Amino acid sequence: KAIELLKEAIRIEPSNALLHNELGAAYFQRNDLANATVAFAAAVKHDPQLGHAWANLGEANLQERMQNEWGMSEAEVKHRQESPSQRNEKEGDDPKEKKRKTRKD
Repeated sequence: KAIELLKEAIRIEPSNALLHNELGAAYFQRNDLANATVAFAAAVKHDPQLGHAWANLGEANLQERMQNEWGMSEAEVKHRQESPSQRNEKEGDDPKEKKRKTRKD
């Protein structure tokens, strides 16, 4: 539903870069990277100074390549996006906890 509302808003304000960026984010959340890339590209076309749209465009392009050219699954791509500390916490390996256990006060 968000995508349809954003498309309607863009129809009314076609040069609104923020709307294009939000549309790209909605597609990105669905892992529709091709449409996300198109929307982010439209955002930077309408406002080349919109830094987060450039970052989003780069990330969408990278993830699309990782999945299509490098053969990575969506789960592998998402795992790559997490910081090392997020991966450690998910795997039950929290370095802060290790430090507390090994430190003798």
